[in-house]
Amino acid sequence: MALALRFIHAEQALAEIASGQIDAVVDPNGGGPYLLRPAQEQLRWAGAFLEAQVESSLDGVLVVDLHGRKILQNRRLIEIWKIPEEIASSGDDALQIAYVTSQTRAPTEFTARIAHLYAHPDAVSRDEITLIDGTILDRYSAPVRDWSGAVHYGRIWTFRDVTLEREREKRLTESLVQEQALVREAQAGNRAKSEFLAVMCHEIRTPMNGILGFAGLLAAAPSLPEDCRDFVQTITSSGEALLRILDDILEFSRLEAGSLKVEFAQFSPRQILHDIQTLLTPHAQSKQLQFDIVVAEAVPETCWSDAGRLRQILLNLAGNAVKFTEAGSVILGVRTVVPAGLATQVEFYVRDTGPGISSAGLEHIFQPFAQMDSSISRRYGGTGLGLSISQDLVELLGGKLSVHSEIGIGSEFSVVLDASVPPGTSAPEPPPSGQTLDGSFALRHPLRLLLVEDDRVNRKLMNTILVHLGYTPLIACDGREAVEMFRRERPDCVLLDLQMPKMGGYEASLEMRALEAGESPGHRAFLAALTANILPEDRQRCFDSGMDEHLAKPFSRARLAEILEAASERRKAAARAAASPEIDRI
Repeated sequence: MALALRFIHAEQALAEIASGQIDAVVDPNGGGPYLLRPAQEQLRWAGAFLEAQVESSLDGVLVVDLHGRKILQNRRLIEIWKIPEEIASSGDDALQIAYVTSQTRAPTEFTARIAHLYAHPDAVSRDEITLIDGTILDRYSAPVRDWSGAVHYGRIWTFRDVTLEREREKRLTESLVQEQALVREAQAGNRAKSEFLAVMCHEIRTPMNGILGFAGLLAAAPSLPEDCRDFVQTITSSGEALLRILDDILEFSRLEAGSLKVEFAQFSPRQILHDIQTLLTPHAQSKQLQFDIVVAEAVPETCWSDAGRLRQILLNLAGNAVKFTEAGSVILGVRTVVPAGLATQVEFYVRDTGPGISSAGLEHIFQPFAQMDSSISRRYGGTGLGLSISQDLVELLGGKLSVHSEIGIGSEFSVVLDASVPPGTSAPEPPPSGQTLDGSFALRHPLRLLLVEDDRVNRKLMNTILVHLGYTPLIACDGREAVEMFRRERPDCVLLDLQMPKMGGYEASLEMRALEAGESPGHRAFLAALTANILPEDRQRCFDSGMDEHLAKPFSRARLAEILEAASERRKAAARAAASPEIDRI
C-alpha cells in the first residue's frame, strides 16, 4: 500500500487523526510507522454500538461532564420527563434543568440533591422522585471514571419509570391489609363461635350429668323391673348420643379455629384396641356381629403419638363400622408397614362387612356434614362430622387416613402413623386395675371429703354416688362457703365445681392453697375440678389455680373412683412422711 509522507505540526496531527485523514504516523526518532486506520474503524464501531445501546435502553440516560454540562442524553429521557423537543434540542442546559425541576413535586429537594452530588464527585446515589403528574421515577447517579478509576470524566444519571410497579405494590399491600383484616374477623368469628359452643356445651352437660348419673344409679337398683331397666338403658344411650353430637360440633369448631392441640407420649397400641373392643362389644353383640381385634406380631409393645386422639379416631371408625354393619363382622387391627425409603410405620385399620361405599360417596366422604343420603341421618343419627374430624386429627398426628370400599363387600379405613418411640423415653404406666365400686371403697380409700356444687340436681347426684361408695361428704353450695368450710374442717379431698355464685371454683382453689401456705408443710388437700368445662384451656386453668385433677361432666363412677383413689394415696403418703421423723427418733 502506497503512503504519502507529510510533515505536520503535532496539534494539526491530532485533529487530522481524530477526523480520519491520517492513516499512519512515523516518529522522527525512528519509531513507526504506526497504522491508525484499524483503530479508527474500531473506535467508530464502538461509538456506534454505545450509541445504539444507550438509545435502546428502557431507562432515561443523561451523561454530564465535571461541570454538569450535558454530554449526551437518550430519547427515553426526553419521553420520561416529557421534555419539549425545542428544549431538548436547544443545547441550553440551564433551560432543560429549569424545565425538569418544574416537573417535580419537591423541586427544592430535587435541586439540593443534584448540588450535593456535584459537590461530592465520588458519591453514588439512588432514590425516588415523584412528578407533578404522579409519575414515580427511580433515580440513580454515579461518577464516570477512566479504567483506573483515578480520573473523573463526569457523572451519569439514569431514570426509570416505576409508577406501575409502585401501584402494584400499593394494591398488593392494600390487599394484604384487607386480607389480614378478614382473617382477624374470621378468627374473631371462630373464637366467638367456639366460646358460644363452649358455653352451650357447659349448659347442656350440666343437666346431662344429672340425667345420665341418676339413670346409672337407677339401672343399678336390684329391685328395678326388667321393662323399666330397658327404659333406663334407652335414656342412657339417648343421652350419650346427644353428648357425642355435642362433642363432635365442639371438636369441629376447635379444628376450624386451629385451637386443637395434640400431646405426644408413649402408649400401648394393644391396650387402645382392647379398650375400644370393651366399649363396642355390647353394641356389636346386640346386632349379633363378630367384633375381633388383630395385632400383628411385628407391632411394637409401645408407640409414640397422642393416645387420646388416636383412641378418639379409632373409636369413631370402629363405632361407624358397628353402626352401619347389619351382618357379619368388624375387625379392629394394627400392623406394621414399611414404605419405600422410609422408616417402619404403624397402620391401624377397621374392616367391616357392611354395605360398602360407592365411588361417588368416597369422593366427599371426609367432607364436613357429608353423609351418603339424608336417610342415613334419619336412620342412624349423627352429624356427618365424625370422619371429617378424624381426618383432621390424623393430619395433626402427622399421619394419613384412607379408605377402600366395595359395594356389597364392605369397607376398610386405615390410619398410618410414624409412631416410633424417641430414644430415652420412659415406658408408660400400666392402667389402674378395676375395683369394686360399693360401700367398701371408702374403707380401702378413707378420705374426709368436701363436695362443692351449686346445682341442686348435680349436688344430689354427687352426694348419692359418694354415699354409695361409703363416704359421708361435707357439702357447700358456693365457693365462699367452701373456703370457710375448708378453713374449719381441713378435708383431705375437695370436689369443686367451677361456675358458682359468690365465688367460683378457680378463686376458691387459690384461697384454699393460700390457707395451706400459711400452715406448717405436710397437709395439702387434693383438689379436683368437677365441671362441664371440657376444653384443654379450661383444664389448664384448673391446674394453674392449684387443682390436682379435672373431672368432666358427665363422668363415670370409675373415673370418680380413680380421683378418689389418687387423693387417698396422697393422704397415706403424707401420713407416712409425718410419721417418719418419729420412727427415726425411736
